[in-house]
Order: sequence, then structure tokens, then C-alpha cells
Amino acid sequence: MLSGFGKNRCQKCKTERKVRFCLRFNKDLGWQCCNNTRIDKKCPGECAYHPHFEAVSASKDADPTKPKSPFPALKTDSRSEFEHFVSLYLDLWIHHKLPELNDLSPLEYAKQDKEAMLSWLRSFQYPENFPLGKLLAKLDIDLEIKTTLKPDPEAIVQSYLEQVIKWEWDGLYAITPNDLKLEGTAANYASLISDIPQLRKTKEFDVLSSGISQDRSVAFVFVELNHSVSWTLILIELNGQWHLRQHLASDPQAYYAQNKLYNDLAQLLSQQNSVITDSDRESSSSVIPNPDRESSSSVIPDPDRESINENITKLLKDAFKTYPDCADLYYYQGLYLQGIKQFDQAKTAFFNAITLDNRWTAPQYHLALLHLQSHDYDKALYWFEQQHNLEPSDPRTLNNVAACYINLGQKDKARDIWTAMLTQYPEFTIAKDNLDRLSRDL
Repeated sequence: MLSGFGKNRCQKCKTERKVRFCLRFNKDLGWQCCNNTRIDKKCPGECAYHPHFEAVSASKDADPTKPKSPFPALKTDSRSEFEHFVSLYLDLWIHHKLPELNDLSPLEYAKQDKEAMLSWLRSFQYPENFPLGKLLAKLDIDLEIKTTLKPDPEAIVQSYLEQVIKWEWDGLYAITPNDLKLEGTAANYASLISDIPQLRKTKEFDVLSSGISQDRSVAFVFVELNHSVSWTLILIELNGQWHLRQHLASDPQAYYAQNKLYNDLAQLLSQQNSVITDSDRESSSSVIPNPDRESSSSVIPDPDRESINENITKLLKDAFKTYPDCADLYYYQGLYLQGIKQFDQAKTAFFNAITLDNRWTAPQYHLALLHLQSHDYDKALYWFEQQHNLEPSDPRTLNNVAACYINLGQKDKARDIWTAMLTQYPEFTIAKDNLDRLSRDL
């Protein structure tokens, strides 16, 4: 494989991606070669990845009354790397004679007395991700391991990318946090993801590293696709489960560059006099512009406006290369297209944003408004209702629903909504004004 001779390859195997410098051989190694090297206990102690083969507690919070573990403690950058090392170590350990097992090896002792071996193993504490099932299998002990652990980020990513490799696009949406059954979003997600060239070409992948934020709300898994492409998958934790939120066509550091990107886009859009508010992305309870306000044409002189539009177009084009499934980018793209009156394309952009984050109400509002302006009242009603479901305490969303019923000729439904709003939201005078206007028109 030609890619194996690239500058980013492990200097030992020439195949896997190099991830760290080896003090022992003065070479850059991939983590598999690092594991294969450090398993012999000869790596220098000053290396941060040197395994500590002396008996150590499984964790700093370990019960001091419990015996200490015979297994090494070591630094790894992912669960995949840890399990690979443990597997290598167990292959040696099961044949090593131990004084505490009557000078028998663990494999010999297990063959002699499985219950005694299990009792001895139960006296130790193990890290949360220790592959106990693999240990028992190597000792030829048939015992079902019951665990309450839920799939970790690496397991979620593995499942996701295995479906990508098989082109099973339709099953991917269930792995995302988008739990609302919104019309057309599942099929649209499959289309958006299958259109990403790097994913469409993926035949294999290797985990390079993974990590979880301190508050355990966000995780990343950094992988290499096809031994050549750097790719990061961002996950978020909801209700105790990990879900895939976003792809980055880069290393994990790109995740932290997004806020500046959004600020740059917001500034350019404000110059374009686009319909945008600072609070749109702060939470799902966005401050909604006046429903009666139309997208105004820019008052900037034509040469300046053209320059601004070119800057926005270039910034979006470049950003999508790194953030191909970013809901925020599609939302800003929708605002831009709305500002230059390319309304059909703006609808597509807002729908993409909804697809990628279906509890974000700002793009739902703009999509509904565009359908309302194009007299597609059924679709406008649908999206205003979805927005109201997520923001039931905001009278403006309910007012927009009533306005759609008026345009659909269902005045009784509109009247019922506005009448109820007089009691529920007495300070919302627009409802009374609309009700009075409706009464005059009858």
C-alpha cells in the first residue's frame, strides 16, 4: 500500500499512523507497535507510556483492604489501545508461573480448579473497561459476564462506521441524538451523510485516540479512514446514552475552532442585513423575530454587498470542507440565502439544519416563515407547530400557528387559539388585536 510510506506512518511497521515518539528506539510509532514493544517490560521508566508491572491498585479510589492487581497500569489514548495491550499481556501472563497459585501458571491453575481460580480472580479490582470476558476465555472458563455498562463512544463510532462501510445509510439516524420523528429528516440525513465523499469511500478505519470532557457531556473519537484520512466524530451524552452529533474532516482540535467561525459568519451576515439574532443559537428557546417582518433587501451599496456576499460564500464553502454535517453552518447558509432572496435554496439549508439538530427551533421558524411567504400554508403550519411543541410557553409560536389556520381558511381554529391566549397570555396583546381583526372581517 503506497500510503504506508507516507511521512505520517509508524517508523517501525510503515503501516499504521504514528502517534507518539518512542524513547527506547528513537522512532515515531503507532500505538499497536508501541504495545508490541512495551509488552516486554524493557521500555525506559521516564516514558509516559511505560507500563507499571508492579502490583498497583486498580484506581486511586480502590478499597485498600482488597488485594492489589497483578495486571499492569499504563497510559493509553483509547479503549481500543488498552484492550489491545491487555490482550497481548494476557497471552503472556496466563503461561507465567505465579507463587500465589502454587507455582502454577494461571492457565494450569484454572484447568486444575476453575472455582478456585475464579475465587482468586474475584479478589482483585479491575478498571471499568478491563476485558474480563477475554481473560476468562483465555483461561478456558465458561462464565457469562453480566455488565450494566452502556456502549461507550468508541463502541458507538464502531457501529456507525461499520454501517457506513456497508453503505447502510438508513440506519445511521438512530445513532444521532435526533429523537423527534420529523417529516423527511431521517431520509434527508441518509442523503447528507452518503454525499460526504470521504465517508462514501471508506473501506476501513483505525481508532487513533478518544476522550471525554470533564463533565462527561461531550466525547470525541479520532480515527483514520482508509489509512490516509484524518477524521473525528463528536458525540454527546443524553439520558445516559452516547449519540453521534457531528463529523470533523480533521483532528479533534477543529472542534474548538467552530465558535470563531460562527462569529465571523454572524458578523458578515449582519453586514448583509440578514435576519439574524444573537440569541438564535444560545438555546432551543430562541428569541423569534416579529412574524410580520419580511426579509429586507440590503441597503449596502452594490459593490460592498457583492464583496460581502463573496466573503460569506467563500467562508461557508471552506467551512463545509471541515464541518460537512454542521447544523449551524446550514443555518447560517439559510440566513445568507434568505438575505439574497434565494428562497428555495434557503428552505433546503434550513431543512438540513433541522435534520442535523431537530430540537433547534430557530431553523424551524425560518423554514416555516419561508413556506408562509410562498403561500405553502400546510408546510408552514407543520413547522410552526413543531416549533410550538418545543416552545410551548412562547405565545408567539402559538400566534403563528393561528395565523396559518387563517390562511388555510380554518378561522374557527384560529379564533379558538387566540381566545385561549387571552387567558393564558393576557400580556400578549397581539392575540387580542388579531381576534378583533378577525371579528371585523366576519
